[in-house]
Amino acid sequence: MSVVPDVKGYYKNYIYPNTVNSEFQRHYQEYADYIKGFLKGRFFRRVLDFGKDDDYLLRCICSHRKQAIAIRPSLNRSNKNNLLYPKKYITSYDEKDLIRLSGKIKKKCDIIIVNNFLANIDDLKGVLKFFKTVASRKCLIFIETSNFNQMLQNRVFDMIYHEHLSYFHKYPLVKFFAKYGFECIEIKEVNTKGGSNRYVFKNITSHNYQRSQSRARNKGKVSIKYIFRKIGEIKKTLKTQESKIHRLLMKNKITKCAVYGASATTTAFLENMLSRETFTNQIDDNPLKERLYSPFSNLKVLTPSSQNLEKFDCIVIGAWRFADKIQNKLQSFRGLKINPWPKATIIK
Repeated sequence: MSVVPDVKGYYKNYIYPNTVNSEFQRHYQEYADYIKGFLKGRFFRRVLDFGKDDDYLLRCICSHRKQAIAIRPSLNRSNKNNLLYPKKYITSYDEKDLIRLSGKIKKKCDIIIVNNFLANIDDLKGVLKFFKTVASRKCLIFIETSNFNQMLQNRVFDMIYHEHLSYFHKYPLVKFFAKYGFECIEIKEVNTKGGSNRYVFKNITSHNYQRSQSRARNKGKVSIKYIFRKIGEIKKTLKTQESKIHRLLMKNKITKCAVYGASATTTAFLENMLSRETFTNQIDDNPLKERLYSPFSNLKVLTPSSQNLEKFDCIVIGAWRFADKIQNKLQSFRGLKINPWPKATIIK
């Protein structure tokens, strides 16, 4: 991204809980079994979890506290009771802070986990150098991050927002890790975040760098023309569906409309597709967001209580990837319900 937000200010008072829902609990349980299967019974001394989620995945992998260490961007006031493992807090991810942090990690790590956080970091070179410093000789790195090609195919354009600084394709990412002495030994597609890849890297010695880079070249390239063609198609579809939603609102004489969802993805959705003037409020399940205001559009956020819902004659589902779950919550709502993407439709 051309503009990098101030991460020190962003993460210092990070108030929203990063606890995982039931869907992600199942995902992390499968993920833990995958990691254990990869180890084939081999003993591991230390697991490093590098990210901003709670400790659910660590609990699935580690049998006792001494096996784990978690690096978090801040102490999250709302979920601190769920943070069960030893912590190292860091509010910046530049190389100087990471060097300072590596001196506090006394034991080398046999497993490093990065879940949906690699895209949030600006200084990726510093992170790879840090991993190399704290990794044991037989260290395995497990990374899940969204795949830009899958994002384009699934049209999850709303995943492009301020927190995500990089958008990866497997070929350059594997090549990048190879430069720092980590060889990719497996890539698996997963469904999280609108389409992601799970990478497994192993630590290699310096004389094997060239071999690893040569293997990286065989991981498959992506056409730049294809990427721009897909982006063009998405832009064209956005305009078409926006016009269709506007016609639906005019036809049904809608005067009070709310958008369901107050996440960063919904903000991106509003900025790219839905006119801010169309809506009077946003609705979100997270009580911590109640009575706050969304960026740019300055829409007040309400909880989905029946008292709040009856104020509106239309609700557009901004969190469209969770439309099925939201529809169940709106069964008693008698107004117009619209699922805007990837095709604008009225929900019966």
